[in-house]
Amino acid sequence: MVQLKIFNGRIITPNRIMDGGTVLVSDGKIAAVSEYDIEAPEAVTIDAAGNYISPGFIDIHVHGGGGHDFM
Repeated sequence: MVQLKIFNGRIITPNRIMDGGTVLVSDGKIAAVSEYDIEAPEAVTIDAAGNYISPGFIDIHVHGGGGHDFM
């Protein structure tokens, strides 16, 4: 199982923003979201350094692709 731990961030949730939170991803899926540090000693870690973390957010805003401009 491959795990990724993104910590020390401002997590955007549907109800509020959690300061200093942690998101744990296991095998490409969000396994846990917490306002506290999650112990995951085998996980690859990323320090968000107080930046925003938006679990599950997909930005579909594009202006082109494949060598073409949609503007």
